[in-house]
Amino acid sequence: MNIKEETAKAVLESYSARTPQSKAMAEVAERYIPSGDTRAISWFAPYPTFGEVGRGFELVDYDGNVYIDLMNLMTAAIHGHAHPAIVAAQMEQIGKGVSHGIPAESQYKLAKILVDRVASVEKVRFMNTGSEACLFAMRAARAFTGRDIILKMDGGYHGCSDYAQTNEHADVMHQNPPQLFIANKGVPDLILKNMRVVDYGDLEAARRVMDAEGDKIAAIMLEPMLGAGGGINPPDSYLAGLRELCDKHGALLIFDEVISFRLSLGGRQGLARVKPDLTTFGKIIGGGIGIGALGGRSDIMRLFDPRIAGGINHSGTFTGNALAMVSGIASLENITQGALDRMDAQASTLVAVVGKKIKGLGINAAAKGVGSMMVIYPTRREIANSRDALLAMLKNKQFMQMLHLELLNRGVVCLSRGLFALSTPMTDAVIEEAGKRICAALETVAALCEEF
Repeated sequence: MNIKEETAKAVLESYSARTPQSKAMAEVAERYIPSGDTRAISWFAPYPTFGEVGRGFELVDYDGNVYIDLMNLMTAAIHGHAHPAIVAAQMEQIGKGVSHGIPAESQYKLAKILVDRVASVEKVRFMNTGSEACLFAMRAARAFTGRDIILKMDGGYHGCSDYAQTNEHADVMHQNPPQLFIANKGVPDLILKNMRVVDYGDLEAARRVMDAEGDKIAAIMLEPMLGAGGGINPPDSYLAGLRELCDKHGALLIFDEVISFRLSLGGRQGLARVKPDLTTFGKIIGGGIGIGALGGRSDIMRLFDPRIAGGINHSGTFTGNALAMVSGIASLENITQGALDRMDAQASTLVAVVGKKIKGLGINAAAKGVGSMMVIYPTRREIANSRDALLAMLKNKQFMQMLHLELLNRGVVCLSRGLFALSTPMTDAVIEEAGKRICAALETVAALCEEF
């Protein structure tokens, strides 16, 4: 057995020894749920860690292992778990009922916070998920412009609707330009007729598509910071350049801020000083409860007014439910720019510590910071788009898999693709401890890191 086999074997044995209850529960769960977990993103081999207790910046599994949570509900739990203000709001609302089928003042109070904080947002509609918000953003763009085609980014994730499955993960078979394809089965090929795709960050590629078909394109849609596709900030002037292209050709600009809204009180668009026509929200605006929202210009959003003939029918039994609304209000009211700045600084510290360790180990990896998040890339090469990130993951797949497991062995939870997200309860001491554990995990699995 060589050192790589020995390393992987030791990591797996340690994980199994720490998590017997999770293993047993995974075996039972598979009888009733495909794979044993109901979310693809949180499943990993040999089985996921099971647990139901969260407190502040910590998670506790069924074996009693305590973890520093640097996944934070896929970046949604910006206040960690069981934040006192959010719990108090939730408990008060539970006593009144959680969903009533009639509007409540909490709906417009949460909408007002978004309108007040995001310069481009004049009106808001709430949904139950970010997927729904992205679906209705595309529908609204098509309805408003009378055009059918959406231009999106290769590897850009916008939820689970049919149109969002176009290049949901990056086209690794082709270099620039990427080719259109449907990333998941069950979606008809005819979807591709009304979608176009270019590399994230490539303004010239977007310009070529718009110059060729601009009169047919309803919108350009993207995350202003490529969160799900690899944690990548755009080049300088890229977002402003897309704004100019949309204005030139009469198309709408849609920002998916479901992840990036944690980067400032006004989201990533606030930092860039670029106003999209429509913005999708989710995650942190729900305080831990499932939610989505679409906001934008009044003349576009009026399409959702049921008094307008020929508009967009948007409903949903649990849309705007009181529990999600009061949770979201408590979440956003407790997010200050000072808190965001403090998390950004903590993330920068973490990136520096982890980056120094990676350099000292001499392995083919890098640590990068994006606001209050950190990404470990399994390559030294520059990551410019989702394809770069995905190719690196595929070429160093075992290293990333074992790093994720070893982090769990050392009491750190993160997304398996190497994304770490901070929360407001974290102190500098917690960040220091997290850095030590991440560095120790990297040292343990360093032999698995491939050069390419």
